[in-house]
Amino acid sequence: MRAILNIQDDHYWGRDIELNAKQLERCKDIKGFIKGAELGTLIEKLKKTGTVKQPEAWAILERARPHRNKLAHCFLAEQNFDTMTKRREANLIRQLRELYLDLYLAFYVSRLILKQAETLSKEERERVKKLFEQFAV
Repeated sequence: MRAILNIQDDHYWGRDIELNAKQLERCKDIKGFIKGAELGTLIEKLKKTGTVKQPEAWAILERARPHRNKLAHCFLAEQNFDTMTKRREANLIRQLRELYLDLYLAFYVSRLILKQAETLSKEERERVKKLFEQFAV
């Protein structure tokens, strides 16, 4: 998400990334915001720019966000591996597989969005390069 928002901000695609007063005070500028914002806020800001129009993409990213947060912040800490039964272990593996599928889909969608942003960036660089070549002495 950070890479996508950085590319979008650099090339002014879609609507501007708008920060509220609290975000501006804390982060100072767009780059600081992108660097320090939480995933949910990054998804929200990217969605508001209007550059990704497919509602399915947003549904996939939103479904994966709480899974990512749970894995990053508490999933393993909540487990008592010393007293885990085979049944509990099998249940844990099933849960991880379900999380994995949603996270994989979100990763895949975000890579597609990033690839699109990189392609647009490359096309813009080529247009600017040709423009400058026309004025070369």
